[in-house]
Amino acid sequence: MLYWVAATFKPRKKSKEEEEKAEQLILPPEIVVAKDDKTAAMKTTVEKADVFKKYELDRVNIFVRPF
Repeated sequence: MLYWVAATFKPRKKSKEEEEKAEQLILPPEIVVAKDDKTAAMKTTVEKADVFKKYELDRVNIFVRPF
């Protein structure tokens, strides 16, 4: 099956001025071939490890949607 996979990073809010900071798109949507959505997310995480290593992983969100 085909899936769209994208990732965002949620910055921490340190003060009132920074509360308006939105999530950053760190991995634009791309098409992944996988047997299910969890496999698509894992495949993307492994293949794009160089992108994710720059961020705190507990604040990275990976979105998977059927194509």
